[in-house]
Amino acid sequence: MDELNIVMPPGQAPGRSFSLKLRSGETGDSIMMFEEAIPVGTKSTFHLHRHSDEVAYFLSGEITFKIGDEVTVGGPGTCAFMPRGVPHAWKSSGAKTGRVQFLYTPAKAGGLIEEQQRTGRGFASMNEHEFDRAVAAPRLGTARTVAALSPRRRRCRIKSGRRTALGRRLMDITYRPAKAEDLEEAERVAQQSGNALRVRHGGQPSPAPPSVAFPKFCRARDPSGLWVAEDGDAIVGFGFSWMAEKFWCLSQLFVKPEMQAKGIGQALLSKTLMQAELNGAANRALITFAYNIASTGLYIKNGLYPREPLYRMAAPAQAVAQIPADAGCDITPIAPRPESGEWPAGEWIGRIDQELLGFRRDLHHQFLLGGGAARAVRIEHAGRAAGYAYISARGHVGPLAIAPGIDAKAVVTTALRCALEGGARQVSLLVPGRADVVMQTVLALGFRIEVPLVLMASRPFGNWGNYLPRDPGFL
Repeated sequence: MDELNIVMPPGQAPGRSFSLKLRSGETGDSIMMFEEAIPVGTKSTFHLHRHSDEVAYFLSGEITFKIGDEVTVGGPGTCAFMPRGVPHAWKSSGAKTGRVQFLYTPAKAGGLIEEQQRTGRGFASMNEHEFDRAVAAPRLGTARTVAALSPRRRRCRIKSGRRTALGRRLMDITYRPAKAEDLEEAERVAQQSGNALRVRHGGQPSPAPPSVAFPKFCRARDPSGLWVAEDGDAIVGFGFSWMAEKFWCLSQLFVKPEMQAKGIGQALLSKTLMQAELNGAANRALITFAYNIASTGLYIKNGLYPREPLYRMAAPAQAVAQIPADAGCDITPIAPRPESGEWPAGEWIGRIDQELLGFRRDLHHQFLLGGGAARAVRIEHAGRAAGYAYISARGHVGPLAIAPGIDAKAVVTTALRCALEGGARQVSLLVPGRADVVMQTVLALGFRIEVPLVLMASRPFGNWGNYLPRDPGFL
């Protein structure tokens, strides 16, 4: 047969259209097949087909399917099987129009599509007789339809070329790029989710949500890494990632506690990973709580593996004050990066980052030097750059970079002395497990572990004996 295109009549979603591939009369009522373009947000009712099995193959976009009690988010390459008698529904939940190829066998259920093509009328305008003539089954979405299903136990199958996320309710969840005005609400979601996890594991809740400064900074330069999940008008999930050269990092992934285990985390992770795919990322990484088993499992399924243990450690200022006044290093302030022209500090900072991490982070230094940190210092030993340190107003040290071949103890004690000068009540830092010299130095000063974390990545990277991250989101 020749392909026949049908634009949906009034009353249906704008931009929705069908393209018939095989009509029932041309296959002896064996198969009916069509391709549908489904605009963002378009959804079906929760319905069933009594006389036909249905297969859906996802060509583009993102479609959320509910088949029986199972909810799955699928992208290109996903194939879904919906047996006759099993209720199902779908929604175009991506950021662009989805395209799906549907097949019915036997072809009976496809009569509804063919009737629309014949009459040029939408579902809603058909009377009961016309509807039943098109599909000999109860009206979609009625209580009678769902109730009739309960005794049936035929299995459905979903195979995804990209991802599968199971849950109990996703049909009202939509995903979209985050706007600047979303960030405060999104960070409150991060606070709620993080606090629930901390309290569950015996920790103290955070009194305030994370700052929007860094996500706002990153969004202004590349908005493709920031996504929100919405239930109606409320943000229930937030995903945020950034890139530096060919390195991708997941900064935040949080879902409201009451909305967890519904596939939202996987869907948001998949959205942020598109940034890595579009930019040809050579490596992908993140830092998460070591006791967050559910998230760790999610990341492993997506190809990010545990690489390095990390420990947030802290000590009272009076304990740190026993540091010798002279550790053999000198410090000088790091000048902010100018709006234009050369940045002298960029040469030696970029060299150290390249040696320790494998990539430069010039824009992130710009953020910290522009107000993201209270103090930034170059640490020198014998007249050469031995490293750099950023120190917050609350006494947190990081990132702290120690140039290869330099006395790590001398550099870290110099950075801790700088932290004391700000008058903070305590000093803290994030220490990698293999940074044994740093670990021994801070333990001798009375530092204790507050939070265990883990660095996960698709490939090993970094010299973690010489680099102390700022926080999980910044690295």
